[in-house]
Amino acid sequence: MVLSQKHKLHLIRDILNTHHHDGSASVREYEQLHRSTESLLSETADEPINEILEAIHQYSKQGMALNTYESHLSDNKDNLQKWLNQLQ
Repeated sequence: MVLSQKHKLHLIRDILNTHHHDGSASVREYEQLHRSTESLLSETADEPINEILEAIHQYSKQGMALNTYESHLSDNKDNLQKWLNQLQ
């Protein structure tokens, strides 16, 4: 099943919302964020959204390399809120 850009953005917002509000994450969520942002970056030429997607892409890439996520989530709490606001 191929997801539309709208569905990919919704998925990204859902995962970021979980990370921000629940303070929990999993490697699978980081992998999904990575795949979704990578796909959207290749599909869109919208510069403002690409900057946000690139930042989320880097966040997910860093998260995939970790064994525990508490400090990563804590360090990015403000970024998570900013990205959620920008993706509304």
